[in-house]
Amino acid sequence: MIVCETSEKPLMVLHLLHHLQVRSALCFTKSVESAHRLYKLIQLYEKIRTTTTTTTTTTPAKATVVKEVGKDSKAKEKKAKKNSKDQGDESESEEENSSDSDSDSGDESDSSDSSSEEEEDEEEMSDVEMEQAETSTSTAMDIDTTTTAPVPTDAIVVAEFSSDLPKSKRASILRAFNNGEIHLLICSDLISRGMDLSPVSCVINYDSPVYMKKYIHRVGRTARAGKSGTAYSLVEMQEARHFKEMITKAGHWDKIGRINVKSQEVKDLVPGYQKALSGLKDVLVSSSRVGKKGSSRRSFK
Repeated sequence: MIVCETSEKPLMVLHLLHHLQVRSALCFTKSVESAHRLYKLIQLYEKIRTTTTTTTTTTPAKATVVKEVGKDSKAKEKKAKKNSKDQGDESESEEENSSDSDSDSGDESDSSDSSSEEEEDEEEMSDVEMEQAETSTSTAMDIDTTTTAPVPTDAIVVAEFSSDLPKSKRASILRAFNNGEIHLLICSDLISRGMDLSPVSCVINYDSPVYMKKYIHRVGRTARAGKSGTAYSLVEMQEARHFKEMITKAGHWDKIGRINVKSQEVKDLVPGYQKALSGLKDVLVSSSRVGKKGSSRRSFK
């Protein structure tokens, strides 16, 4: 049992799929509309997640540009110093022609200029090495800060099982789920009775059942032929008391465990989830238009 706010329920489903590695799961909702909305939201989230790169390439590029600019400025400074030195050499040469003693002092000046130049070169190389070290460090830190919790590289395949779908389509979906090609199958209680499924390892009660009979019917999907299974119930705050009383009255409360999901545990899912929410309205409008076209075509037949 996961107690959460109504708005957090889709995020809890993503948490089960990505962090608890839930697969071959049936997800029950209270209505066809709720099932369709959840299906489109998870489908959109997976599309966003798999098409968004997780590594940042802009930071190293910026660091390289800064480094190159530093080199150019230092090169200009060095060139200016050399030009100044060349002018000094020419004046020394003129003085050398006029006096031997001046020539000696010019030689000493030459050696001091040479040594100062070597010191400048060493200082420049030291600056460049330090700059490179700072660039590498900052780049590594930026990469570290963008890393998130491990997430499966393959997209979660989700499907909707609805009475609105043609019979052939429903049969195709059930076949794909039985073959392990669909990880999460979302449906309402109205259509769930006619499903012939075998590899159900987990049941998610997206909407908490009001009656014990319905709860048993749902959970029973994951414990057939003597096999064990797992059920997760997403219970809203205002439903928690009733849910506990219902399960306790049936004598099964000792088998129910509560999972406390902290905000830090789903932090890596939030950005993609928010993007999916913002784009959900357009997706639902688009799918409703397609549905209307399909129904009108069937009516003409």
